[in-house]
Parts: sequence; C-alpha cells; structure tokens
Amino acid sequence: MVATFGHILLVDNNRVSNFFNLLALKKFITVKSIFTNHILTLDSNEEALNYINTNKESDSAPNTIFINIHSTSNEGWEFLEKYNSDYKRCNVDKNIIVLYKNKLTEEEQNILSGYTFVSAIANKNLDTNLLEKLEKYVGGERESIIL
Repeated sequence: MVATFGHILLVDNNRVSNFFNLLALKKFITVKSIFTNHILTLDSNEEALNYINTNKESDSAPNTIFINIHSTSNEGWEFLEKYNSDYKRCNVDKNIIVLYKNKLTEEEQNILSGYTFVSAIANKNLDTNLLEKLEKYVGGERESIIL
C-alpha cells in the first residue's frame, strides 16, 4: 500500500525554509510515487488556523501539517495550543509533524508529549532521508517520535 500525505500544509514564517522544504517534499513525493492532493505553504500560524477553519469540512482540509515551532515569534507553540483547544476533536485523523530548528530542550519535549495529535517531531530542514523516516508515521502509529 502506498502511503498518502493527502493535502499537505507547510507552515513556517521563514520563506526560504518553506521554499526548500517544499522542494524536498515535491522531490520525495515524485520519487516515491506517494499520492498527495496539494501542498500549500503559509507564513504564519494565524493563516494556517484560518485555512484549517475555513476548509475543515472540505476536500481542501489538510491531512498532514508541518509546523515550525521555533519561529521568531514562537508562533508554532501558539499554533499547537490553539489547534489543541479548537480543532483536535474534529481532526483526529490528521498528521501533525512538528519541526524544530536546532535542538529541543527537555522541557519542550515534555510539552510536546502532551499533545497527542503530534505524529512526529523532526528537524526543520526536510530531506529525503528524514522524509523516508516520516513516511511510516503518516496514517500509521499515533505515537509521537523524535527524528
């Protein structure tokens, strides 16, 4: 069975990172023949939450969300908190993949472990090797892992 990322939402306030992560995702999806409907990049958690809210009942609703928690204004943490309080109940089948810049502190790891909707925690710089590891968690185990 071929894994599906479905509709992908990539959220990072760093446009350069979004661009390179988008390229990495497109390359990986093409090489692996993984089905995806669409990849959308957004610059802020506010845009992402508005998009999720607007499209939660449509075919455009994201199935996999990559969110950078180490943005310059901590928007990623705000996204997780807002998603946890407002959307988690209606989006149990979503894959939330948290991206971090350098290293997670023990406190950050403990906080993230409390979000049961987080599928994986991975380095912000996506590449083929990392996406290979993430592929098995898309639509699979709901246990949060750190890659």
